[in-house]
Amino acid sequence: MNQVLVCPFSSKPLVPLADHELMRINQKIERRELFFQSGAPLSFPLRKAWVSANRVYLYAEIEGILFLKKGTAIVEKNRVENPMIRFTEAQSDRFFADLGLEKNGDLVSSGSNLPAGPHLSAEVLKGLYTKLPRHGHCLVTAASAEVDELHNLVFGTNYQSHIHLDHNLDRLQAVKGKLELNTRYILCDSGVMPFGNESVDGYFSFNAIEGADKEAQKEAYHALKAALKKEAPCICIVNEQEKNHFETFYKSDTLSARLKPWKKSGIPYFYFQKTSYAGKGASASVSDKRSFGSQLSQA
Repeated sequence: MNQVLVCPFSSKPLVPLADHELMRINQKIERRELFFQSGAPLSFPLRKAWVSANRVYLYAEIEGILFLKKGTAIVEKNRVENPMIRFTEAQSDRFFADLGLEKNGDLVSSGSNLPAGPHLSAEVLKGLYTKLPRHGHCLVTAASAEVDELHNLVFGTNYQSHIHLDHNLDRLQAVKGKLELNTRYILCDSGVMPFGNESVDGYFSFNAIEGADKEAQKEAYHALKAALKKEAPCICIVNEQEKNHFETFYKSDTLSARLKPWKKSGIPYFYFQKTSYAGKGASASVSDKRSFGSQLSQA
């Protein structure tokens, strides 16, 4: 997995800490020498952690979830967001509450406020699942609390590793430990894709953007495009009520490839599925779209 995951700050590969390194880190924590990048002091020992290849940023794995949000990077005092400003107790309380973590390192119970999921029929989902390759090195799924849907997605596939990521800890906790054994659970910032270049064979997101603004979507699109292997599929279920800039950026890329055919082979295939994310009783509004690349190839 260490050849896939990268540090969201440095883009350097992440490697797991060895036991003797973890012991030294916990000694530094006991001496109160380490902090979260936001400024909150780190007061609990780590059982497992990952470090950037340049040995600057450390990330905790807590109860099977790797915390890869930028604000949760573990650093020395001179590398916190505002090293000259004292981080108050109230700020620390708010940081842990917003994160969903107790100060002793325990996760806060999940499931009380899960975001709404997409409304898609079993037939539509099955059609989307078939767009993914059946085998490969790494499959990434994102933004779902529906265990059955995730099981159906990976059923019959053979990937060396499966990463399930989310920026919502409640939703991530709802599926943690319930997927196949080779799954790694990642908590990251909205729109952040913490993957190395051309390291992902297939990507399936049950909500690609969730209200992110245009610049955040642009950053996420280019990061995802770089992470996907050449001509790898990316399936994005999107809320028809939100502005989907992903589609605009992809259309621009495929139009450019049409004018410059030598660039076409380097572009992953994006598929967008629009639907409603309203309450559970709402009816689905589905407009299945093929990739712009497929549409343009027949123009």
